Amino acid sequence: PHSRDDSDTYESLLYASEDEETYIGFEVYKENTERNVIELACYRFSDVVKAETKDTVPDFISQYSAPAELGNDIFSGNFKLEGGIYRIPAPVKCFLDNGWTVSSAPAFVAAGCEDDMKLSKGDAIIEVDIVNFADYQTIPENCVVTNIAIYDRDNANIELPNGVTIGMTEAELDARLPDDINKVKNDYSIYYSHST
Repeated sequence: PHSRDDSDTYESLLYASEDEETYIGFEVYKENTERNVIELACYRFSDVVKAETKDTVPDFISQYSAPAELGNDIFSGNFKLEGGIYRIPAPVKCFLDNGWTVSSAPAFVAAGCEDDMKLSKGDAIIEVDIVNFADYQTIPENCVVTNIAIYDRDNANIELPNGVTIGMTEAELDARLPDDINKVKNDYSIYYSHST
């Protein structure tokens, strides 16, 4: 495999073609084979690699303003992570300014494209999705974090508005969420969603 991730609950394998333009990923859960995942991706970088990578900081990065506090609106996009308060989408630079370091990242992100990167701070390691909103190819540090998922294994302290944290019981979480949240429960998970 091109890369392998092994945990107590699953094994993830990623295979790449020799030109690294086609990837096939598998997640195999050790306890419950119904949750296995297969992911296919095809990347054609030939045109993108020819573009010049600029390290000029895009204007939208300086327009971002971090929230002063979490607040109580669970849909605000605000979150507290290892002491820093952010609002999604948040510039990668804000994470770096708050002591996070880049563990792995692409060399560049094409204009209007997305990728992922890993950040670390002490024992905490997180993986985030980043997007380049600039109209030119740039470095990951000039991108914006658009998605972040925190798991117990990440050792990252995260808090959402209204005191929502990892490790809460179902009853504790239900008590902190608004009444108009949709809740779907199955044998191995509970999924919460909200329609606007």
